[in-house]
Amino acid sequence: MARKGLKLSLGESATTSDVADDPGLEVNLDHLRLLVKDSLDKNLFDTAIFFANKLVTLSGANPSDVHLLAQAYFLGKQFRRAVHLIQTNGFLVQSPQDSNIDFVLLASQCLVESGQHEEAHGLLEGFLGEPDTTSLRKRARRLANHVGCINSLSALCLLQGKVAETLDNRSKAVQWYKAALFCDIFCSEAFDLLVDNQLKPNEEKDLIRELVECGAFGREATWLRVIYESRLSKHDYAVPVDEKFSPLETVKCATNITLVNDLDCAADRASALFTQHDPQGAFQVAKRIREQDPYHLRSITVYLASLVELGKKSELFHTSHALVDAYPTQAVSWFAVGCYYYAIEKYDAARRFFHKATTMNQSFTAAWLGFGHAFAAQDESDQAMTAYRTASRLFTGSHLPILCTAIEYLRTNNVMLAEQFCRQAQSMCSTDPLVLNELGVVYFRQQKYEKSCECFLKSLDLCKFQPERLRHAWEPSIFNLGHAYRKLREFGQAVHYYELALSYSPKEASTYSALGFTYHLQGKSELAIQNYHNALGLKPEDTFASEMLQRALSEAYAEGGFDSFLDPDDEPPSPPGTKYTKSSKPGFDVHVSMEF
Repeated sequence: MARKGLKLSLGESATTSDVADDPGLEVNLDHLRLLVKDSLDKNLFDTAIFFANKLVTLSGANPSDVHLLAQAYFLGKQFRRAVHLIQTNGFLVQSPQDSNIDFVLLASQCLVESGQHEEAHGLLEGFLGEPDTTSLRKRARRLANHVGCINSLSALCLLQGKVAETLDNRSKAVQWYKAALFCDIFCSEAFDLLVDNQLKPNEEKDLIRELVECGAFGREATWLRVIYESRLSKHDYAVPVDEKFSPLETVKCATNITLVNDLDCAADRASALFTQHDPQGAFQVAKRIREQDPYHLRSITVYLASLVELGKKSELFHTSHALVDAYPTQAVSWFAVGCYYYAIEKYDAARRFFHKATTMNQSFTAAWLGFGHAFAAQDESDQAMTAYRTASRLFTGSHLPILCTAIEYLRTNNVMLAEQFCRQAQSMCSTDPLVLNELGVVYFRQQKYEKSCECFLKSLDLCKFQPERLRHAWEPSIFNLGHAYRKLREFGQAVHYYELALSYSPKEASTYSALGFTYHLQGKSELAIQNYHNALGLKPEDTFASEMLQRALSEAYAEGGFDSFLDPDDEPPSPPGTKYTKSSKPGFDVHVSMEF
């Protein structure tokens, strides 16, 4: 029995020895690398970290394996651990030929994700230096990137731009975003950040010209230039939206499939339609996008803005609920809630949710405009202008916050400051008819009626290429032009433009009152009475039309001349009327003030 036990013991010992000698215990590092990469592809981050740690140990801290482990830490949200790994292995020091660039990029991304923006800025500044596009472009060419990969130096420039923007150095951020594009034209995120928030319309065209001149696009990126150019000059009314996006039909693959049905391009088209005061068209495009992808974030802002403009309150209610359920941590979800409360005129609640959206995403242009508009809707001009000034500081390329500030100054009768801000908005975007319309209102308030007429005519001239169905959006400019001509005592022209305004908006009581008053000044009492009656039929509480109707009837009964009863230069005061046109940025409407 003892011998049998000994044999069992010896047998066990022999088995252990056999396992120790088994060549299967030798780890295949290439197989282990594939295992780590596959785990990352399947989002099994803890598994990837487990095997990547073994890989780094067994390979003796091979640089590519260290980078793989750091990447697994990053994706597993272990940011400080990733930075520590890279730093302790000595991969953050300046290296010849930028061989450590991928480690610097990953470490910087970890610092940003962990909120250490100052540290990230210092690391990137030491590696990149100043945003000199010429020298950076030369460095980018020296990096041996594979075809179909974003240049690592371009990614570093993009990240440095984001850090600069977070640290409120927006002018430097613009330079870094431009540098990212010059290093690699395929860095589309840099283009988005420049065009959406930072560049003025003329600067957008200059950027494309400079990129073309330096050969940044090249033969392989010609198609990308078509996409980039379709996003420029949203406020240029000389080019219809259909014509602007038609070149996308020429971008196709070997199977002749084009980008016409691409959802991102469709979202850009919806934004352009809304900018050119076609909320119905924008709504139809955005609705088609949502039918294919209900959570396509790029188109949601335009969709919400169109719903506000069209007064579709029930759709706003359901959309906002769906977004909050799906994306409670996204600013656009709470912006949607603010839009709903704005549409039902509960402005206190709207302000709360717009403010929440701006807190969650400080770079949300439409939320800042909505925040200001909610204050303006309750005549709280000081708070509205504070919101607009903040938006103007954050989005240096957009003229809309400046224009909204000018409108608030107009409403508070500070005409001098209103003119100053209108001129500033015009210098930033000279092709937006809304700017010229507001400047015309300023001149009208200053009794510079000839300049006022000139601005209104230029505003209408910019819209002459728009489809006929969109002309009604500029009825206020036509109405205002009639006012200016009446003040110049060119009554025939005034009547012409009032009647033209009525052809676009036939149920505007204020237009009938103005037309009747013009006929009254001409001594045409019968026509004046008719138009006063029309105005009161649409708006019975119109005190101006009621008073002038009584005077016109008295003259008619007395069979006296109007000139003997009322001096044409002694026009009776009238209550201020307010007209509205659509804002040229996805968000809300901007009002246009005008008085008799």
